[in-house]
Amino acid sequence: MVAMELDFEVSHEQHQRNLPRLIEANYLLQLSSLELENVIVTELESNPALELDDRATCPQCGHVLESGMCTVCVVTPQPAATAPDSDEFDRFEPGVQLRSLDDDFDEVMLIADELDVLGQLLVDSRAVLPAKDHGIAELIVESLDEKGLLSCGMADIATMARRSPRHVETVLQRLQELAPPGVAARDLPESLSLQLRYLEQIGMEPPELVEPIVKEHLPELAAHRYHQLSRELHRPVEEVAEAHDFIRQYLSPNPLQDHRSRTWQRSTATPFVVPDVIIAIVDEELQIEVVGPAQERLRVNDLYEQLATSLRRRSEAARAADPLVAETSDEDRGHIRESVTRARQFISKLRQRQETLLKISVCICQMQEDFLRGGIRELRPLTRAEVALQVGVHESTVSRATANKYIMLPNRRVIPFSDFFSPSLSIKDVIREIIENESARGETLSDMRIRDLLADRGYRIARRTVAKYRAELRILPSTVRG
Repeated sequence: MVAMELDFEVSHEQHQRNLPRLIEANYLLQLSSLELENVIVTELESNPALELDDRATCPQCGHVLESGMCTVCVVTPQPAATAPDSDEFDRFEPGVQLRSLDDDFDEVMLIADELDVLGQLLVDSRAVLPAKDHGIAELIVESLDEKGLLSCGMADIATMARRSPRHVETVLQRLQELAPPGVAARDLPESLSLQLRYLEQIGMEPPELVEPIVKEHLPELAAHRYHQLSRELHRPVEEVAEAHDFIRQYLSPNPLQDHRSRTWQRSTATPFVVPDVIIAIVDEELQIEVVGPAQERLRVNDLYEQLATSLRRRSEAARAADPLVAETSDEDRGHIRESVTRARQFISKLRQRQETLLKISVCICQMQEDFLRGGIRELRPLTRAEVALQVGVHESTVSRATANKYIMLPNRRVIPFSDFFSPSLSIKDVIREIIENESARGETLSDMRIRDLLADRGYRIARRTVAKYRAELRILPSTVRG
């Protein structure tokens, strides 16, 4: 007979628990002002207990007017044009067309829709491809997934187009030249190779290990197996890490969703940026304001608030005394409670977002005050971890709060928050100054010569870094400038 013994052991373990409220708060924190406006509009349409206070707003940016003045645009909105006198109706202004008497006429129909990236790609392909290849181009574009990669094989496209695979391959290569870098690739390595080729064409010199890693060692790189890559490529671990940093900074696994593809080859499209934070210098003091779009005017509907208050009473007699509550069913009561609770939580999360963004903005401005007052040369090295330590939040909170957001400087210039964490901007400004003054020297300065001039000023960087910064400044190489 085998003796069996039962034993119990109690141990303490910590598990991360992601609450829905915390997830939603983090989601709202990472939204820009324009994105937050869309979320607020959606919430207003879906929740009847949430309403917008009718206060005067700026017709240009939507900010609430204060004493008839917009603090964002710093202008006084012009009043609406008054109707002309009766005798002015008899005057005829040349060049003005009278509106059609047809009531069904809609002027909005005259406005053309703005094409997206794939629509623009189709338009461009029709301009450069012969008519016989237009159908192939449409099949290829329709086969692209949300990342911009082909979702089916070339053989399938050739079968549908009734053309040879080689002919379809030729059309694909032409589309890859027209599309944003990396779009219309067959797989991720090809997409990254196309992006790498584009960077080389604009004068950027990537680290030597980037190309072999992109083509053959992406799984090892994704697993951060630096030592294994170092042994297989026979190069130091530091060079592998440098190549990984370059890939992470300049190459995208989702080329169609990347922000650089949104304005690709669309010279007429001007991106509109609304600052999330405004900095002003008043009486030599920095004043920081977080721009709240419609969140400042949100409130709970009075009727829903009254019904929710009555429903919180425990006494049935007290409920019966209120005619509004007495006539509501259990389903309506649940709807009222849920709507009011949801509206309050939404307003609370918006206020929390604004407070967090204000704290982080104040900390950043205090640490970069010399830059705000003296210019880009005074920009000091700063990391998000330093800001998180000063504010008392997690580093990821700082990343969410500053991602895809813009700040207006005292000189009215709008820059992304990421510029505060890019000490290379001061070096880039020096590089731009050196290249702008190269004509005074009577020579076209190479990247090597610029590196030496930077070293004389105390900036010690590699020639490859000079080429990278020059390309980011959209300045051509010396061989082209000369």
